[in-house]
Amino acid sequence: MRASLLLPILMAPFLAAQETPPSLTWGAELRLRSESWNQLLDHRQDAEDARIQYRLRSRLWGAWRPSESLALRAGLVQENRHMVRPDAAIHAREVVFETLALDWRFHPKGRLSVGRQDVQRGEGFVLFDGTPLDGSRTSYSNALVAAWEAPFATVELIGISNPRKDQYLPRFGEARHPAEVQPLGEWDLQATGLYVTGRPRGSVRLEGYGLQVVAAGDGRAASHPFYRADRRAVIAGARVQWEPAPRRTFTAEATAQRGQEDAVPGLRARRDLRAWGGYARFSQTFERAWKPICAVGVTALSGDDPSTPDCEGWEPFLSRWPKWSEALVLSEIPEAAVGTATNLVLAEAELRARPRPWLELKAFWLGLRALEAPTPGGLYGDGRRRGQIWGARANLDLGRGFRAHGLLERFEPGTFYGHRDPGYYLRFEVVWRR
Repeated sequence: MRASLLLPILMAPFLAAQETPPSLTWGAELRLRSESWNQLLDHRQDAEDARIQYRLRSRLWGAWRPSESLALRAGLVQENRHMVRPDAAIHAREVVFETLALDWRFHPKGRLSVGRQDVQRGEGFVLFDGTPLDGSRTSYSNALVAAWEAPFATVELIGISNPRKDQYLPRFGEARHPAEVQPLGEWDLQATGLYVTGRPRGSVRLEGYGLQVVAAGDGRAASHPFYRADRRAVIAGARVQWEPAPRRTFTAEATAQRGQEDAVPGLRARRDLRAWGGYARFSQTFERAWKPICAVGVTALSGDDPSTPDCEGWEPFLSRWPKWSEALVLSEIPEAAVGTATNLVLAEAELRARPRPWLELKAFWLGLRALEAPTPGGLYGDGRRRGQIWGARANLDLGRGFRAHGLLERFEPGTFYGHRDPGYYLRFEVVWRR
């Protein structure tokens, strides 16, 4: 990925054959977000885990097109965070590249994109976020994506290299104090594979993928309770989206993971990885006042069976993000790490409505259950019922580039946990975009 620094040099041979005049487009965004939550980490009223923080993210991006077949995209991002509870000083975070990629249409049916970019496919069940530990600041991967539009489908060759600390591109105002350095992940992650997307019929979209993933070099000590030895896995799956009638959609995806995890000397022997995950969802839009949308679905992610020597727990290598709920993601931190959804059966129901052109309302419910019972003690109870989450969100379009939303979630823990006091997550956000 260091080659991305040579992008202007690589473009030189193409500048002599411009098909259209060069063009430059750009945009900017400011986001102010307040977040607060409590009792999501320990589920206890008599223990302090409350958090109140403010986040200001600024982004600037642009695209230079020297010809119809070539484009250079670049984007910078910076985020300040001020934690009020527990009290902490304002830290001016470094400015980093969230995008620096060269796009080349080398054939009417072929294209190549190389550099730092978002690599998100489907609903983000397997491919979405390459930087899970910096929250919503960025979601990029350092990637090469080569695509060919065949008659039956679009075939993409994908290569990804995401180190646990940013090292491929310069950083401006980088933090020097160890407590302020922003990690991107717990380990270095590489992935290569194919992603195929086709439409055998107009109402059916099919996606299939196979990825080889290596997660190595955990930066934590081997004695850390969440330390993971080097892992190599093959991920294979398929996704279908079917619209049997107008405004009616059925979506399903199934994925299998197979691989190995190295031994941890003195602690654990080498283990085979055998995991699976999938979901199914149905949604219906009604041609009525307020344009209501109803959706129901179920998701299942395998859990590790402690009675076997293998590791059967689902591993979200490149999909650690709040796909279902912010409260759920935070509750996973004391189990392994943020966004490490595993050992989970999730039932969901959702209702959306648009009472005004500038206002969208959403209400949802999640029922949570574990496939494998925990070992009682500490964080854990003696059951499989993880609990339920109720949530409501309002999205507002304020005009002139301004958008805002409010989100409230209530987490009611079940017998899976040793303590069962309800927790909450609350967020307000205003975004201006040019």
